[in-house]
Amino acid sequence: MKLKGKRVLITGATRGIGKATAELLTKKGCEVISFGSLTCDLTSPQQIADFVISLKSKIDVLINNAGYFFTSPFVDSDLLEWDHTFRINVRAPFLLIRDLYGLERFASQPIILNINSWDIVKHPVQQIAYNCSKAALQELTICLAKELFMEKILVTQIMLPTTRTDMLKTLNKVNPLPKKMLTTNQAARLIWKKLEGI
Repeated sequence: MKLKGKRVLITGATRGIGKATAELLTKKGCEVISFGSLTCDLTSPQQIADFVISLKSKIDVLINNAGYFFTSPFVDSDLLEWDHTFRINVRAPFLLIRDLYGLERFASQPIILNINSWDIVKHPVQQIAYNCSKAALQELTICLAKELFMEKILVTQIMLPTTRTDMLKTLNKVNPLPKKMLTTNQAARLIWKKLEGI
């Protein structure tokens, strides 16, 4: 897809990968709508629906980037943290896609790109909620890709390696940081290349 002139909605765009992606796509000529914690509470179905209703124009590309992460031995996992992880990482993308589709806020032949992590392949310990939520996001991507294919809505994902963001501050010594990590600008460029190649 040629992105110049396209309307792109990005969640989690106030910092990290989302912010870097919003800045890059703006430079590439996109009309970017940043969707972050200051705009809407992604744990609130009503606020998500209200946000979608408020959109003045239809969306060509949705990037589900917002994420939540915490580390803990599984036996000590806080259920509130567990539930919050799934609300942000799985339920929010589902609700946003459902509302954009149901309220007819998608443009013709839109692209939905879910930002995923290689952690669902590497299975690092003491982050079970995050790993499970990202595995669920992959299943959501596959199921929606099949269900929406005939309507010419492309649903896909990109698996990003470890990227230097604020979320890494919660890592513990059990999972040491890799020696090589992406910068947020490098991650943003991978996202741009993925979209351009579709």
